[in-house]
Amino acid sequence: MIKESFISLKEQFKARFSKIFYFFVGRNRRPIDLVVLLLVLALFCFGFAMVCSVESVRFGSDEMTKQLFYGFIGIFFMILVAASDYRIFNSYLTPLFFVACLALNGLNAVKAIGGGSIERGGAFQASELLKFALVVILAYIFCACEPIIRAKESKRKTRDGKTIRSQAKTTPRQFEIERRLISNIRTERGMNNVVFIFTLISVGVVLLQSHLSGSIIVLLIGFIIMLAGGANKKILFTLAGLGILFVVIVIIYPDILKKIPGIADYMYERVALWRYKYTASEALSHELTSNRTQVEASLKAIGSGGWFGLGYNNSIQKQAYLAESKTDFILAVVVEELGYLRTLILLALYGFLIYRCIRIASTVKDKFGSLIVLGIASQVGLEVLMNIAVVTDSMPNTGITLPFFSYGGSALIMLFVEMGFVLSVSKYSTHTLRRNKRISSRLAKLEGKGETEPEGDKE
Repeated sequence: MIKESFISLKEQFKARFSKIFYFFVGRNRRPIDLVVLLLVLALFCFGFAMVCSVESVRFGSDEMTKQLFYGFIGIFFMILVAASDYRIFNSYLTPLFFVACLALNGLNAVKAIGGGSIERGGAFQASELLKFALVVILAYIFCACEPIIRAKESKRKTRDGKTIRSQAKTTPRQFEIERRLISNIRTERGMNNVVFIFTLISVGVVLLQSHLSGSIIVLLIGFIIMLAGGANKKILFTLAGLGILFVVIVIIYPDILKKIPGIADYMYERVALWRYKYTASEALSHELTSNRTQVEASLKAIGSGGWFGLGYNNSIQKQAYLAESKTDFILAVVVEELGYLRTLILLALYGFLIYRCIRIASTVKDKFGSLIVLGIASQVGLEVLMNIAVVTDSMPNTGITLPFFSYGGSALIMLFVEMGFVLSVSKYSTHTLRRNKRISSRLAKLEGKGETEPEGDKE
């Protein structure tokens, strides 16, 4: 009797799993990467639970409701984007989207230069749009300049020994201004100049908003996309070496920042506080006092967490000391309440998500989709690493959030939209097609219907 009931439950579980699987991937359409979808949802649920832990002590239920609302909006857009074809952006939409994002960030930059304040946290952050816009426009340019890259790789020469000037491709549906922009890129040098200029403009616009961490992330994302896209590696590594040298000089001698025009006083003061490890009482202003207070409270939270933590909702530092416990320093609350072991599980989830994204990028034949996924994976990885560095006082406090965990609307929604693009690209990944074909064939055998093959596998 027990054996029969167990077999019955087993068959019911197989039937339900089969329905769930085919609901997402379909029998006759391209499948998405279910592992990425589950990882994203798991990270959001984990993060929402931690936001609830913080909000229950300090802010009340309104912030929890808002975070859940932002999450539902983001998931809706993620499903919408995943169900669409990402290649629609490989057209005139990309330059228009990039220009629109630049304009929004430019308005914020003008406001900041005029003495206005730009709110962080739950307010709309145009820089989140610009991160994705830069990834898309660079991918678009590199795809349009593919003939130039191929000519360079094949090292074809003319009779006089000069490299072939390969014209970038154009399509009939391009606008005239776009056709002129792309077709005028005829050499590798011209391609490098265009992608460098677009990246530096994006970095500068974000930096003018007094958003140092955002400008650093935009710069690093641009560097990774250019490195993978086909830009001149000698120039890239030379610039990277100069950047590393500048960082080393700043760490050794922070006062050099005073001599650089455009560097705000608070940026220098934060670097100096971090470099010389001043305490909150030794800070130079009220803003920097609270800055060091948060860092000191974060270190105390991490130290008191131990291997197993104090227990969910039992954090001490979040009650009065961590002012940004729901945004920039939420990882310190995670370590204090859940301990080192569970935090390692969280970091493993991030690592697995980034690995899956890189795997998708490496198994997609379309270069445009591959570069988009690589750029999104780079953004998530950089934000996680920088947030860990800030929380552990390994770098100055630049106000970087933890993906899917930190409270906020625009950052969370944009992350879901970007993951929607990853899922859309994954439908054309050979790895995803093979994996889902194996699952589909096994389910078909269990249902007694023989092997089935989705349409996507035949292409």
